[in-house]
Amino acid sequence: MAMAMVNVCVDAIMIVQARKDPEYGTKDLISMMFMTNGLSGTVGMFMGAEFTSRGQPKYCYLIFGIVGLACSFCGMNLNS
Repeated sequence: MAMAMVNVCVDAIMIVQARKDPEYGTKDLISMMFMTNGLSGTVGMFMGAEFTSRGQPKYCYLIFGIVGLACSFCGMNLNS
């Protein structure tokens, strides 16, 4: 659900940028989107593994659920 929300927000930002600059508006944003998706997925994977190996998995789910909820609220409040 969090990835779907982030994907919708990024697509909306790309549409706004494409309207501002039709020739180069989305090329850089698409590269940045895939780079940050890969990087954040890798960092999240290592953080999740570290949290679950050192503590209880229910706290890991709670922490990452709160982070996903915070990302959703930030995405809903984008005013571009």
